[in-house]
Amino acid sequence: MLHTILLPALMPSLSLAPAMPATPTEPAYAAALVEPPLAAGALSATATGTVPRRDDDSTFSYSYIEIGATRFDAEDIDDEADTYYGEVSFDLFNLVNLFVNYENLSIDVDNFDTDIWRLGVGVHFSTTEFLDLTADLAWLFSKIDSDTIDDDSNGTQVRIGARWMVLDAQAAALELFGRAIAINLDDSIYSDDSSTGFDAGARVHFLGSLSVAGSYTKIENDDAIGLGLRVSF
Repeated sequence: MLHTILLPALMPSLSLAPAMPATPTEPAYAAALVEPPLAAGALSATATGTVPRRDDDSTFSYSYIEIGATRFDAEDIDDEADTYYGEVSFDLFNLVNLFVNYENLSIDVDNFDTDIWRLGVGVHFSTTEFLDLTADLAWLFSKIDSDTIDDDSNGTQVRIGARWMVLDAQAAALELFGRAIAINLDDSIYSDDSSTGFDAGARVHFLGSLSVAGSYTKIENDDAIGLGLRVSF
């Protein structure tokens, strides 16, 4: 392009110079230079996958509404319980998320029913575009009601883990996750006042903002299998 810019200024001194071979006009020449990068940019823009991106281009979203159910097997009660939950989370500064969770657990034995509320704050750090390290701390409040027990209690829950997007395609994306869990809740459904365990699962993302997850949770000798539907925004 340099010769096309300087050529008019050099015309007086080059008037006797031999004619230069014809070159493509500037618009066509410029288009040849510009079109490949633009085409590559368009390709990358359409291949960003199905998962909503945060402002920092991380793969994961921490703003969502989720509902789900679990089948809880409590060894001390020697029976299975049905659990239903809902959770809302809001991402702040692409680093911190605030969440509130409500869970109801019911067992046929003694008409056992408990409501558990969690109010917490989490942090998340992207090690790569497809791997986030996570941690959260929640305050817990539970209200237990049954034929033999009527009690309120509170405590804390700490979870540390990671989210790994193993597949991020146009049609669907597959995420694996896992967390270590520590709970301190007096008079709870757990076997001890202080309990530890873990959860792990897989989440399938589709239609941009929807996802479905299956999970397994183990707290001391008690375990649960869950299924949840999430809308991210």
